[in-house]
Amino acid sequence: MRWGTKSRLGTALLSDVHDMIAIRYHEFGHPAEALKVEDVDVPHPAAGEVLLRMVGRAINPSDLIPVRGAYKARISLPQTAGYDGFGVVVEGTQALKAGTRVVPMAHLGTWQEYVAVAEAECVPVPDEIPDDYASQLFINPVSVWLMVRALGLAPGAVVVANAGGSAAVRFLAQLTGVCQFRLIAIVRRAHHTEELLRLGAHAVIDSSRQPVAQTVIALTAGAGADAGLECVGGRDAVELARGLRSGAPVVQYGLLSGVSPDLAAIDSLGIRVEGFWLRNWLRSAPASVRTTAAAAVFQIIAEHRFRLDVHETFALQDVHRAVRKAETPGLCGKVLLKS
Repeated sequence: MRWGTKSRLGTALLSDVHDMIAIRYHEFGHPAEALKVEDVDVPHPAAGEVLLRMVGRAINPSDLIPVRGAYKARISLPQTAGYDGFGVVVEGTQALKAGTRVVPMAHLGTWQEYVAVAEAECVPVPDEIPDDYASQLFINPVSVWLMVRALGLAPGAVVVANAGGSAAVRFLAQLTGVCQFRLIAIVRRAHHTEELLRLGAHAVIDSSRQPVAQTVIALTAGAGADAGLECVGGRDAVELARGLRSGAPVVQYGLLSGVSPDLAAIDSLGIRVEGFWLRNWLRSAPASVRTTAAAAVFQIIAEHRFRLDVHETFALQDVHRAVRKAETPGLCGKVLLKS
């Protein structure tokens, strides 16, 4: 789907629709095994809520980590999966009309055909943004935008980020022109290099061939980078920190390796480690702050025609194949679930 085009999505009457498909899990385990395709009742919106027909959803690591049981203490089973995605209003309000495309903020359970969500938590999708992009507007773009804003970067500041092939870092590369910073992206596969440079990265380091810290120091004329975004953990986190100037902040927002970083080693370098968890921000920020931030990100994407690449699309009920594909290393775009 091209920029400037959106699908003409109908707002089918629900008078004869009583059940729907939902992707749920009753126990923790590997997502391809724990996730079940079930028929459940269509929700009825309460006062102040709208009913959305969910259309597209990106599969993110943050969708699958809870299924594996990483957050057992705060997840009640059974649970419907999914955080990201957009839908079309089918039962609206005076302010939010039927047919409007929206992203539901702070809503767990987007991997189902319909969701009832508070009107105040819905952010309209600009008309210029195509559906495939709308499917992945929330988790990565909003997280990256919030982290960059929190860093308070001066014009020309240098940011180093690992997991360079991820959707988050590809979005970060496109923000460099808008926010006036330079990005050094760290990758493990050279095939990401040219794409990241096209998107706006200042330089790309292939960690399989180049020493990360030494290369960052060289690229910054011996000064070190001004900030870091880290989502791998383990030794990768320490190596990234070694490329920063003393006193620089590094924001840790993920743990893709499954290995916690050596925080004592990072602290000994004079580097400040700050954690960012979108879930915590969603819980602490008022709804008006959340929706205003998301709307600002959506408008930037629309105005600057950012790219949010898609690798492959699957039907919602084909979730098991979709999850296996999403966990394939080296993908250059998101796997989507459509309904």
